[in-house]
Parts: sequence; structure tokens; C-alpha cells
Amino acid sequence: MSATTRPVAAESPAAVESPAATVRRAGARLDPRRLPGWAQALVVLAASRVLYTYVVLRCVDLAGWHRDGTHWTYLQIANNWDGTWYQRIVEHGYPRVLPLDPTGAVGVSTWAFYPLYPTVVGWVQTTGLGWEAAATAVSVTCAAGTAVLVRSVTARVAGPRLALWTVALLCFFPSALVLQLPYSESLALLLLAAVFWCLQRGRHLLAVPVLLLLGVARPVAAPLAVVLTVHLAVRVLAARGSPARLAVRALVGPVLAWLASLVAAVAWPAIVWWATGVPDGYTRTMAAWRSPREVVPVQPWILASQHYLGWHVGPLVLVVGAAGLVWWLARAGRRVVGLDLAVWCGSYAAYLLAALESFTSLPRYLLPLFPLGTLLAAASGSRAFRLAVTAGFGVLGVIWMLAIWRSRGWAP
Repeated sequence: MSATTRPVAAESPAAVESPAATVRRAGARLDPRRLPGWAQALVVLAASRVLYTYVVLRCVDLAGWHRDGTHWTYLQIANNWDGTWYQRIVEHGYPRVLPLDPTGAVGVSTWAFYPLYPTVVGWVQTTGLGWEAAATAVSVTCAAGTAVLVRSVTARVAGPRLALWTVALLCFFPSALVLQLPYSESLALLLLAAVFWCLQRGRHLLAVPVLLLLGVARPVAAPLAVVLTVHLAVRVLAARGSPARLAVRALVGPVLAWLASLVAAVAWPAIVWWATGVPDGYTRTMAAWRSPREVVPVQPWILASQHYLGWHVGPLVLVVGAAGLVWWLARAGRRVVGLDLAVWCGSYAAYLLAALESFTSLPRYLLPLFPLGTLLAAASGSRAFRLAVTAGFGVLGVIWMLAIWRSRGWAP
């Protein structure tokens, strides 16, 4: 052996990685928990979309065939109910005169549906996509943005773990299928989460255009104005001891955001009045879906509770339920989700109690109450509990959609 040649050392057995260790190491790199928070939220959303897309495909199978012998498609079955109303807005606009039924009362019309969602879908259609594909693309994109923003907003007050569970409970909520259908919920939720994102970070001027857009997206601006009022009051109290110049500078943004929330709260009813010449045109249009055809705050809830639970027991259960929600929010709301989100849950729940009549749509009207998901997840630190609640939501979602779609027909 020459002086410059050295023997090659035998490879240590410990240095040879087993196939199982290689798989574990690769799995660790692919572990979703190692992803950024926004990516984790999107993974949760994607998992929920797999489940609910299966529901729609199953509905396609149950729907049977068209009269011409062709089979229903995913996009056709997805464009049920509200989707067809938004499609009419894109294709025909809003009527200049409120339609009347044979009794002379204002009938149903597209004025009941806010314009932002169909406007955005109409812009997407200029790329060449048909209505169903463009509406689905807008809804799914907004749902993705909602998942990211809800996680960010919740993480700031409750921490990243509870934030991700909040996203899971929102995405698997029984009515969360509408986040991928031609409905305006995903767009409204995106704007709603964006408002809270701005408030948390003191970006009040940025919140102004978001609030104005929300005013023409869905009827949620009125309860949100309550949140902005409380938010402004807190800011005023905090600025009392500051020099006048600094106090004014600190309050300019909150005041403008508060004013924007007030404008947003009345924007769409005012637009309906201006366009049709009927001061209460929006209210009368919404009443067209009711029986009797009038909007009386709380009355539908009282009548429903009496119908299902009894003349005296029903209203008592309603009062106890409302008191329980107030107690829950007062006890844990501010501590877990912060004042703004706690006030939002209370004001929006009160709005539903005062204005809601369509109980078949109640599950999707509950989607904006996503902070309650944070409180529900925080009720127990058990991972099994949180998984069970999420799975239960998913099962209820499957049952709800199959039951509603099979009982109310398929045709758009």
C-alpha cells in the first residue's frame, strides 16, 4: 500500500438510513402542521370541498335525467335557487317597476338580491366562461380568501391553534356547501373578515371601501354598524387623556369607518327606493317571500316556536336561548375572541331574530357567526372533542343538503 493511499472506512450501520426512517423523514417534511398558517387554512378548506363536492355529485346522480335524455351536470345542479336569481341579474338587470301579484301586493323579484356578487361574476364572464363556471370560480376564490382571513383574524385574538379549528368548523359547517355554489355568502364572508382584519390592525381607512362594498353584497351591514359604533366608543374613551391634536388624529380613521358602516347599512334599500320610486320597495320585496306578506320583527320566530314547541313553551325556549347566547358571549366572548367579534355575534344574532323568516335558509345565514366556532372549540382542549364537532358538522351538512334538495326539487 502506497503512503498516499488510505483504506476506506467501512460505513457505520447507524449511518445507513432504513426505508421506514426515510418515509418518516419525508412525511415530516409533508406534515401540514409545518405549513404556514394561511396554507393550513387552505388545506382545511380543500378537505371540506372534497366532502361537499361529493354531496353535489351524489345529488347529480339522484337528479336523474333531463326530459331530452341528457344527464344533469355538476354545474347545472349547483346553480339551484339563488344562483338562478343572480344569473337573471347579470342577463336582464333589475326591473324598473316592482312587479305585482294578482292580489296587488309586491311580488318576488331580483331586487331582493344584492348586486355585488352578480357584478363580479359578470366581470369574470368576460373571459369567456359561462355563468355556472364563472360563478363557481368566484365563490371558490372568495372562500379561499375567507379561510385565510378568518384564520388570521382569529389567530390574533385566540391563537393559531384555535384559529385553525375555527376555519375547520366554518368550512365543515352544515351549510358550508354554499361557499362553492353560485351564492353570495363566500363573497360577503370575505368582506366581513376583511373588515375585522382592518379593525384589529388599525387600518380604518382601508376598512372604508370594504364596508361600502359589503353594503351591496349581503344584508349584514346593519349589525356590523353596531360593531363599528362600539369600536368607535372604545377608541374615544382611549383617546380622552391624549392631547387634542393626537386625539383627533387617532379618531379620524375610526370615525370615517363608522360613517361608512352607517352608509352601508342603508345603501341597498336606498338604491331600491331611488330606482323604483317606492320608499319601502326593498322591505315590500322581501315580504313577498313571507306568509303573511309583512315584515314584523321577531314574529316568525315566536310563531315557529309556538308551532313546534307549544303556545307557552315555545316563546320561553326562545327567550332562554337568547339569554344563554348573551351569557355565553359575556362570559367568554371578549376573553376568547375580543370585543369586536363578540359584539358582532350578539348584534348579528339579534338581527336574525328581528329580520329572519326563511327558516330553511337559517343554516347558511348562520355562517357569518364564525366567531362562535372559536368559542365552541375553546369549550374543551380535547382534540377528540374538536374533531367530533367538526365531523358532526360535516355529517349534518350531508343530511341537510340531501334532504333540502330532494324535498324541494332539482330544476333551476
